[in-house]
Amino acid sequence: MSVDAGDATRQPTDRHRHDRLQDGLADEYGRIRAYFKQRAERYHALQRRLEQAHVRTTVDKYLAESAVRSLKVAGSGAVLAVVVLTAVAVIAGTSDRVPAVMGNTPTETIAWTVLSISSTAIVCGGVMWGWDVHYRPRRLVSTRRSEIELGLPSAITFLYAMSGGGVDIITAIRALADERDVYGEIASEFDLMVREMDRFGNDLHTAIENTRDRTPSETLQQFLTNLLSVLESGGDVSRFLDEEIDEQTEIALQKQESFVDRLGLISEVFIAGFVAGPLFLIITLLVLGLLGGVGVLEIAVVIYVVLPLGAVGFFLLVDLFAHAPRLTASKAVDGQREAGHTGGSMLSVDDSFEGSDRYRAYQRNQLRTRVRDRLANSIEYMRNRPVLGFAITVPVGVALAVGAVLSGRVQPAGAAIVADPVVTTLWVAILPGLVATVPVSVLYERNRRRERTIVDQFPDILETLANANRMGVTLTDAFKLVSKASTGPLSDELTTVRNDIVWNHDPSKAFRRLAGRLPIPQVAPTLTIIAKGNRISGDLHDVLEIAAEELQIYARMEAARRSEVGPYLAIVFIGSLVYLFIIVVLSVSFLDPMAAAAASSPGEMEGSPASISIDIDVFRTIFFHSALIQGIVAGLIGGKLAENNLLSGLKYAIALTVLVTVVFLVV
Repeated sequence: MSVDAGDATRQPTDRHRHDRLQDGLADEYGRIRAYFKQRAERYHALQRRLEQAHVRTTVDKYLAESAVRSLKVAGSGAVLAVVVLTAVAVIAGTSDRVPAVMGNTPTETIAWTVLSISSTAIVCGGVMWGWDVHYRPRRLVSTRRSEIELGLPSAITFLYAMSGGGVDIITAIRALADERDVYGEIASEFDLMVREMDRFGNDLHTAIENTRDRTPSETLQQFLTNLLSVLESGGDVSRFLDEEIDEQTEIALQKQESFVDRLGLISEVFIAGFVAGPLFLIITLLVLGLLGGVGVLEIAVVIYVVLPLGAVGFFLLVDLFAHAPRLTASKAVDGQREAGHTGGSMLSVDDSFEGSDRYRAYQRNQLRTRVRDRLANSIEYMRNRPVLGFAITVPVGVALAVGAVLSGRVQPAGAAIVADPVVTTLWVAILPGLVATVPVSVLYERNRRRERTIVDQFPDILETLANANRMGVTLTDAFKLVSKASTGPLSDELTTVRNDIVWNHDPSKAFRRLAGRLPIPQVAPTLTIIAKGNRISGDLHDVLEIAAEELQIYARMEAARRSEVGPYLAIVFIGSLVYLFIIVVLSVSFLDPMAAAAASSPGEMEGSPASISIDIDVFRTIFFHSALIQGIVAGLIGGKLAENNLLSGLKYAIALTVLVTVVFLVV
């Protein structure tokens, strides 16, 4: 078979050209990045996920960084394997009871060691690679999708309010893009449209099409497709947005109904997994213990290991099904996202300044200023963020437990706990736990009650302001009117807003300052709509009515959700009480008679299987601790089901803990 001379000379030339290209890429980007850069088409799906997650990097750079991290983790795993094998070898060489685990011959030992180290390194590196390349991008996209769909109804209301005030759709989109601090990821999507128009010179239709193709949210894709149809046909955008608000409300109600149905399933799983399941295991293991089949260790493992780990898994399950009904501000992901368009540019620091003594002194001064301001306003800051109260209450609780031990009131030893489980646990765990959680729970419930009062009253206040403005009453007089008529926490705030408008003559800034003083996610978008509407429209009453309608819809949905979740919450608490009742019955009707029989006739009980197989005091301790753990888990689960927040469940957990302690003290 003859070979064409042209092909024979062309193939080496092509290979040489490919080698030179590869060497050039390696010199410019490094070997690892050059490898992925030549194979970028294989990772098109990953590149799309990075774009949807707003990770501002190319796919080859991301893969190169992931590869480097995986190699580092693999090396760390190999070092860890060497340390573990060395420890095992030392133990095997110094203990007669430890068998030869490194092989019987030197060849087996070397082979086993190499296999163990290489396997550990491969597994650790592979896990890191899978996390970076497969799991993490999908998780970021899923998080953004949830936030976009959560914020879409409020964003449509914002666009409708702007459009109703006589603003064109492009100006409304620009106004929404400027509000990333309030509208979060949905504002980031509209910011992409603005960048398309400003930086690339695209028209609105092209910008909407590109954003629709990139967004991870199917709901937003459908909305943008419908918006394009209206724009291309020359339809009424304001009417379309009004209809979209109703449609999004229906979608939100359907999602809520589906969510409540899932909560019913979750409550049934809780009863089976945390009430019936532990009781069945305890009774079964207790009977087997009487027969000499198992000991206390198996029951202790179920109560102290399986039950807490199962609770953690159940919390994750509930968190997977429940989404917090609130907007969140857009956040950078590991420093890879660009700064949001918030009306200003992100300051960049020249690399030459980083080694400057003056720059380091400036950074230290800024840090001291932030710390000083935070400490000066620590009480107010903690009042708005109750979870930070644990930084104070937990050390106080630990100090109480340490004080009880040092004073000799209780001893944390196993024998002391078994001898008097209720009193010992009360001083070592229950009272410190109450000291750590009660203040935080009280502060959280105070804030929640205040937020609920504000959200319930705000729609009526906005309606009153709108009616007054429509009749020609000035905004300051309208605020004076509603501040006198309102009660509760809003009265003083409305008076402050009126004074702010009178003194500064800028209602928009007054509304924004009110939003800063009321860090309530449901109110912030409403006040933003009013602030924007006041600047661009003279018909403020229309904007106020739109904002009031949005809050009314949210209030109705929240009321319906609380009403529908109530029965499932009751199921959880009734199950917890049933568990406590059965545990008390077992302790009183079973353990106490056995203890009395053993005390009255020790000779007869000495040879019985019960006295040999089980320890009554240990079982009584385990029963008490199991009721405590189950009550705490039930309380936290109740808060997670009711408001999707573990802090909301603290009050239930505290009440059940006190109830369990009192019951066991009495019996």
